Amino acid sequence: MRLLIGDTLVSDQQFQDEELDYLLTSSGNLMSAAATACRALSARYARYADKWVGDLKILASQKARAYERLADQFEARGATYALPSAGGVYVAEKEVAAADSALVQPAFRVGVHDS
Repeated sequence: MRLLIGDTLVSDQQFQDEELDYLLTSSGNLMSAAATACRALSARYARYADKWVGDLKILASQKARAYERLADQFEARGATYALPSAGGVYVAEKEVAAADSALVQPAFRVGVHDS
């Protein structure tokens, strides 16, 4: 995720490892976590004013806008990803599927010849 959001300078990290771990576990996927991280960085830089000292310009507003655009890109990429699902993994899910007459039932099951 650091590579995606551009937080690869060890001497100037924007996030702690624990913060990125939290975003990954709470977001559900990498693209969503990266978007949330970028929005947090955008909010951080939006607090700072642009400054001019002679020919030197420090434009925090451009950083904020850049991270906002990056977040939008990650959200768009994340929308194309779907979380994989494996049916019948949970007992309750399997029982609900077996009881639903609208679903195609498997031809074989444990105990099919028990009687």
